[in-house]
Amino acid sequence: MRLSKKVMLSVGLFVTLINMVIFFMVGKRLDNLFMKNLEATARAFYKQIVITRAWVAQQGGVFVRKRPTVEVNPYLPQPYVCTLSGDTLVLRNPAMVTRELSKLSHQMGKLFQFHITSLNPLNPNNAPSQFEKDALLAILHNRDRGHFSEYMRIEQVGPNQYFRYFAPLFTEESCLKCHGDQGYQVGDIRGGISILIPMDDFLAARKRNIIFMAVGGMAASIFVSFFIYLIFKRLIISPLYRLEQTANKIRQGNYSSPIGYLNDDEIGDLGRAMEKMQKAIHASTESILHSERKYRQLLSHSPEAILITNENDEILEANENIARLSQYRVDELAGKPLASILNMKKRVYYNVDDREDEHGGLFESEVIRKDGETIPVEVAMVPKFAIRSNQTGRIYYLRDISGRKKMEVYMLQSEKMFALGQLSAGIAHEIRNPLFAIRNDLDYLRRQTPEESQYQEVYAEMEDGLARVEKIVQSILDYAKPHPLSFDLYDVREVIDKSLMLIRKQMQKNRIRIEVEVAPDLGPVEMDAHQIEQVLVNLLTNAMRAIAQTGRDGQIAISAAQKGQYAVILVSDNGIGISKESLAHIFDPFYSLSSDGTGLGLTIARKIIEQHQGYIRVQSKPNKGARFSIHLPLRQNRKNVNQG
Repeated sequence: MRLSKKVMLSVGLFVTLINMVIFFMVGKRLDNLFMKNLEATARAFYKQIVITRAWVAQQGGVFVRKRPTVEVNPYLPQPYVCTLSGDTLVLRNPAMVTRELSKLSHQMGKLFQFHITSLNPLNPNNAPSQFEKDALLAILHNRDRGHFSEYMRIEQVGPNQYFRYFAPLFTEESCLKCHGDQGYQVGDIRGGISILIPMDDFLAARKRNIIFMAVGGMAASIFVSFFIYLIFKRLIISPLYRLEQTANKIRQGNYSSPIGYLNDDEIGDLGRAMEKMQKAIHASTESILHSERKYRQLLSHSPEAILITNENDEILEANENIARLSQYRVDELAGKPLASILNMKKRVYYNVDDREDEHGGLFESEVIRKDGETIPVEVAMVPKFAIRSNQTGRIYYLRDISGRKKMEVYMLQSEKMFALGQLSAGIAHEIRNPLFAIRNDLDYLRRQTPEESQYQEVYAEMEDGLARVEKIVQSILDYAKPHPLSFDLYDVREVIDKSLMLIRKQMQKNRIRIEVEVAPDLGPVEMDAHQIEQVLVNLLTNAMRAIAQTGRDGQIAISAAQKGQYAVILVSDNGIGISKESLAHIFDPFYSLSSDGTGLGLTIARKIIEQHQGYIRVQSKPNKGARFSIHLPLRQNRKNVNQG
């Protein structure tokens, strides 16, 4: 809420509160005055009645002419007299006069009514009401001789309110003529006079006064509030508004804007303080912007991918290198947990000294890309990096080491191949000659044994074992022995058809349906056709074995198409598939998923493809089949051709 509105509201509430207090006090004062006026009026009326009674008592009563409406008081010893002229005069004592005046007040009076009463009345018409009885008992109970007693209260009679007043009547000497035999003595309270005054006119006048004071108070509140607001706006709000405009310009970066109010008062002092602050902020902002530019340049030009996190390892900032590495945009990484893109569970420290301490840590891990793939990275972590004055975080420097890892795998593979080549040379001399001698001896024994002999079955099993050993030895020699490649341009469809001719009968025997699709725009490819046929036969044989384990009819799909500078041959089957653990080893020497396999078929296939300057990939899931993709360059680079 704006200050002007707060001031207007505060002043209005304050003035209204004051008016309400004044209104309440004036109202209470008027109520008290009116009640005192009612009391004074009732007392005056009471005294007037008492005076009238006293006059009648002093005269010994008054006589009135007997008329049909004039009653005779039966309680007087001589209630009437007859004159010489024959008229009858009826005596009226003070009580009778008072009672008849009371009746007259009931008939004529709207402003006043009164009633004479006693706890021990001679006339039943003077019997007390509940109010009069309460008043007489209270006066008798609290009577203090020498002081005048009275009783009053406001009562609701029907729909109207009345002010009721009661004062006692004391026994005098003249009263004993009629009431002496009742045991009264001079000074005793014989009864009292009850006066009833309607309050309708007072209440109506009171309501009008309340409305008038409320309207007047509201008008006064509005006028005073508006007047104070104008003064406050001119002296305080307007100068503050000009200072606010200047502050907004400073916030927007306009540090040359004039303050706008520098008078010699408290707000002027505030303006001068703002002017000094403006200059200080300008200098500090320039320094911060300069530091920010240097920081951004270092962040964007760093050769490593950089991540900045808070203490909970939630990413606060990153550079473009991490975006290229993880496939996430920089704005997508903000707020993500570090573990969503960096596998912190897979940390490999180079040595014990590199483990995380107060100076940081150096380890290998992997980045989890947006597509789910992983990339090996080298991570250098800097802990307790100051983010704000009271907050620290961490910096992670990530370097892509996938090239280095590939080189390590290639070197390891080369070492394996070299060791295998050395081993195969020894195997050629140490195993083939003894195998040849064993086969000759086995043939001799078989010829010397009758056909019906049970040893013939043993000889057959031994020959199968020897054939398998020879097959393994020949595979090792084929892998280790350098084979000069003979490159020429061949039609991929013809190479595929020749490969299928070698194993078509086995395919038909196992009820395997083969589909071949070669893109019409795929031209001749430079290759060693014999070697590629060997690769395809190996892949098709493995596919047959995988399908056979499912126990159902199989299907193998072979397709070839051109992608860029490569001819891509796909071999897919619906066999049992390959587990994730086995996928990492199927190209390793002597690793086989079949009980009768040598474990060198795929190893030799990959070597042949690499000699063609291509590469082979595999995709598979258990029970979902497998798909091998062979990528062959359309033309060979003669400088890089490996001839063995």
